[in-house]
This record gives sequence, C-alpha cells and structure tokens, in this order.
Amino acid sequence: MDPLAAEAENTVASWLTDRGWTILERNLRLGPGEVDIVALRDGLMAFVEVKLASSGSATMAPEKIDARKRSKIAGVAAMYLSINKFGGDCRFDVAIVRGASGAFDVDYLENAFVSRTLFTV
Repeated sequence: MDPLAAEAENTVASWLTDRGWTILERNLRLGPGEVDIVALRDGLMAFVEVKLASSGSATMAPEKIDARKRSKIAGVAAMYLSINKFGGDCRFDVAIVRGASGAFDVDYLENAFVSRTLFTV
C-alpha cells in the first residue's frame, strides 16, 4: 500500500476511535474484495471505505466508488457477517481524506451507499 494511503487510513481509524468507535478490522480481505475499516459503536457496524483526495478535488468520494467497487465492498461485508454473527444494524460509510501528510482533514459520510447484497445473505 502506498505510504500516503496508509497514513490516510490510520488517520481515519484514529478519527473513528476518538469518536467512540471500536476498530474491528483493517484492510479486511474476503473473496475478491476488501473493506478498509470495519468499526463498531453502540450496536452499529460500519464498513468504511477510505478515499484519499487532493484538497482541490472536484469530485466527492461516492462518485469515485463505482457500482463494481460497491458490490465488492458489500460482498465482503456479507461474507464477514456470515462468519461473525451480528444482530445489530450495518451501514456503508465513506471517509474522504484531504490535505497533506501530517495535516489531513476527514470528511465522513454516513450511509454513503446502499447495497442489496448485504441483505440477501
């Protein structure tokens, strides 16, 4: 992984932890896909995609996550939930990281996308 991307993911993990989330998994690979962060707080599990964007980027992260990528993330989530039984709610979040190394800003989008895959397992 690119060192800047790794730093961005570390920044998001710290950001989540500071807000009461417990990090369950990092760079979770199951089947053909990967989820950057799986986090838990108050009975809610979030599957978090981290996107590093330049500070002047014209597009937001949801537009950068195409249908194929969303499907892969949802597939990993479904596999994870079939292995790790969980009775709470789940959602797909996106963390957009902008700025320079050591001075990142995090824009966090809750429920950034919905997938039927998660609910058909």
